[in-house]
Amino acid sequence: MKKLLSLLGALLAFSTLFSCSSDESETPAWKELSFTFAVAEPTSNSVEFSIMPDDQSLTYFAYYIKKASYVDDATLKADDRALVEQQAASKGITFEEALRQRLECGQTEGRFEELDPDTDYFIYAYRMDETGRADGAVARSEFRTQPAPEELVRFTFSTPVLEYTRMTVVTEASEPEVFYCTDLMEAADYEALGGGEGAVLEYFRQVASYTASSGGMTVEELVRAMSVQGTDEYTYEDLTQDTEYYAYAVVVDAEGNISDRCAFEKFRTPAVEASDMTIAIEVSNIKPDQADVTTTPDNDDEFYLVNLFYADELTKFSSDQEIIDAMIQKFGPSVDSELKFGTRTQTFYELAPDTEWVVLAFGYESGVNTTGLFRRNFRTPATGAVVDLDFEIEVVPHQFKAEATYKPSMESVRYAYEIMPEDTYNEYGADAAAIQRYYDELIARLIEQLPSLTVRDVVYQITAKNEFTYRLSFLTPDKNYITWAAACDEEGKLQSEPVVKAFKTTPYVLSSETVTHRLEMYFDGGDVAEVDPYMGGVSSEVAVGYFRTERSENAVTTWTALYQGDYTSTSDYPDYRLAAKMENDGNKNVYCPIYSLAWDVPMTLCAVAIDAEGNYGPIQREIIQVNHEGVTPISEYPWFWPYAERPELPVEMVPCPLRQLDESLRAPVSEPVPAARCEAMQLGRREAQASSDKLRGRMLSPEVMRGSAAVRNWGRELR
Repeated sequence: MKKLLSLLGALLAFSTLFSCSSDESETPAWKELSFTFAVAEPTSNSVEFSIMPDDQSLTYFAYYIKKASYVDDATLKADDRALVEQQAASKGITFEEALRQRLECGQTEGRFEELDPDTDYFIYAYRMDETGRADGAVARSEFRTQPAPEELVRFTFSTPVLEYTRMTVVTEASEPEVFYCTDLMEAADYEALGGGEGAVLEYFRQVASYTASSGGMTVEELVRAMSVQGTDEYTYEDLTQDTEYYAYAVVVDAEGNISDRCAFEKFRTPAVEASDMTIAIEVSNIKPDQADVTTTPDNDDEFYLVNLFYADELTKFSSDQEIIDAMIQKFGPSVDSELKFGTRTQTFYELAPDTEWVVLAFGYESGVNTTGLFRRNFRTPATGAVVDLDFEIEVVPHQFKAEATYKPSMESVRYAYEIMPEDTYNEYGADAAAIQRYYDELIARLIEQLPSLTVRDVVYQITAKNEFTYRLSFLTPDKNYITWAAACDEEGKLQSEPVVKAFKTTPYVLSSETVTHRLEMYFDGGDVAEVDPYMGGVSSEVAVGYFRTERSENAVTTWTALYQGDYTSTSDYPDYRLAAKMENDGNKNVYCPIYSLAWDVPMTLCAVAIDAEGNYGPIQREIIQVNHEGVTPISEYPWFWPYAERPELPVEMVPCPLRQLDESLRAPVSEPVPAARCEAMQLGRREAQASSDKLRGRMLSPEVMRGSAAVRNWGRELR
């Protein structure tokens, strides 16, 4: 009978096309397969294998099972089918699609990991088509894993803190003398690398290589920096809720060499639960360009997000969830800083007039929304005709500065304003075109200073709405100026007739009040850093100078500054201009200041006193240059400078903190300073900060480490 079946099988195999197809419509007779197994010498927890069917055109199912768990072929096939159905359900695909991912065709080679040591197993295979039909017998090959090697060290992992995006992992080694490195990896990366000890070791080697290369060190140096002994505790931040992670420990030696021994354990962050919180939204104080939004949740203990959108912007989304996802993505990495709780009122500015808006709010926790979307529509009113905008202008002039207050006749209308020399105004034509020309030149100068800005960026920074007071320094005493204001658009083009007001700065009247600082002693910054840890930011690269202060009895205010370079020339740097600079970047009312001084570099110590009438006294301009020969011994360090013991400082004076020299304080060129906004126009732009000393918790994916210089966002990823 067996010969007859073999002959029949051979005839069927001869007539079958060599393709992995399970379509039995043309050959309804079932074709059996026989298998040849090749099993390498197993380790204590893995085995390499090869399976060769006698017909490489037909599909089959192959896996492994503990010998003690094997019941019979029917039970085995039923369990395999249940496994495929479970995988289909978890992936959201059909049974047939999941089955096609599991079926083999032709020779199969692989490695089974995470086996138990000293245990009997079967590797098995049986014929199965793409419909799940499996009528034949199961072929098996038996093997036994090696006994587990004697453990030199055992690791236990625990998570005393396990939150949505935060996990504290405590790793304890059974042998306190053993060096090891511990970290966290995402379960997706663990599975992508094949799982088991091999995946953990491969991942750690990739992390060590990538991080060492990025930090300009060898792998051994990095491992020595990361390695610990005994018990380690580390808190991982910015994890993803409802996500599996593997905590692992890899044994290393004191020289930084990585062994082939590791331990790991899987943990899962909790899932954020849905909330029944509701959020009431009220919009008030609606103006053409702004509105106050008050959000009131019925639960003050939960976080929520709120933002404003153009109403027509939301038409591109097909569902509320798409809008929520877009809002979270719009906030980006700063989303946590935008969270609200309890009743909050915030003002939204720079709104477009005569426009429909929508306020949106929803509950939020750890990267996901906890509620649905709450919304409130409103419309901003239209503005009046900007061509009719008028101003009341008040000017308070001083010797080298002026304070101008503009009061427009209409609210919420953007307007330009400026102070300019009267002779320039006359030279340009003394009309609206002259003012437009001067304003265009101002915008061009500012863009030249900050090339990354557009005209619109600058205009938003140097225009105003509603009543506004403008203070400008670096003017010339006893000189005629004008200030003007006019409605303008976002490109800086004037939209109304400028309102012009002339004024004259007051003469520079020299006061008799004085202030003088005298360098009493200076120390090597390296010595100061050793004896006084509270004096931060100093090193042997600088000296630390201590100054005594003397000022006249009726001095109301003092300004002090230390500049690199020579500021002693009164022709290059007139008193009024230097006083203006000191007010801009100096120290006010300092008493016995402490300054960081560059070695062997000329510096100018400047100080000026102001009397009750606002007049400035003579300016101290003293060249200071320190060298190593004049250093005061650190044994004379003044702990309570300028007193022998802890003092009660004078009420009207404040101690000056240590001030570091800056390149921006170098002496300027001697050309006249234009009457334009300078320091007040510098935009505050965030700069990305990168920490090179954070060696753990980076969650680097294998793909990133192998193929790119970019590192995965450590925070929540928006998908």
